[in-house]
Amino acid sequence: MRKRDCVLKLLDLNIALYNGWSVRMPEIVRLIREHGPDVVALQEVMDDAKFNKYGDNQAKQLARALGFGHCAVYLSSNLRKESPQWVGDRRAREGNAILSRYPLRDIVKRRLKRQACDRHCRGFVYARVMAPVPFTIMVVHFTNDDVFSVLHLKEALAYAERAKLRPIIVGDFNIRDTKAALALTPKGYTLSYAAKRYVSHPKTGETLDDIMLPEGMRFRSLQSIDKKLSDHCALVAEIE
Repeated sequence: MRKRDCVLKLLDLNIALYNGWSVRMPEIVRLIREHGPDVVALQEVMDDAKFNKYGDNQAKQLARALGFGHCAVYLSSNLRKESPQWVGDRRAREGNAILSRYPLRDIVKRRLKRQACDRHCRGFVYARVMAPVPFTIMVVHFTNDDVFSVLHLKEALAYAERAKLRPIIVGDFNIRDTKAALALTPKGYTLSYAAKRYVSHPKTGETLDDIMLPEGMRFRSLQSIDKKLSDHCALVAEIE
């Protein structure tokens, strides 16, 4: 981010757990380097005893490979309890992360309400990014359910309002109905889909990944990039 023109570059990607990671990780690193973001938002980040030394989760691996000095991770899901059929008895957790070229302050990690019939625990990670022009960001991953994802968005927005925060909200919203996402966008915010129509989940042709910008920011550019590195596209935004 250059202070004179106040442009932030943000990249968002659901990295789809450890599926084919040895092949995908170098390509994800290549993609991020190619676009040179200031901040990277990630979902489906795993810390899995089958694949990494405990604590060395996928976000930390990517930050190290990219030379990003700052990383905040919130692993809200315990997959040994939530998906025992494929995790087995090993320690495995999953969640969201922020990678940043700039220091992160005021980090908040918060679990979202889990509905009785939802097997997954979802949450968000929030931080203040100490760029030349500081800003705040909340990385989310809502439950893959048409009703629960909307409830999670409402809960995240309510938290921000109570805490008097106006962050960039970015991640895998899992809201298939784009009209619903637009209707839920609060006054003073701009949804990425309102700025540019795009698809972020090619298999289904849906827009599941979103960026909400608070008042005072606008999209200079927005791309949905499908390099077959995940079942989701990467979103790359230049933000003024």
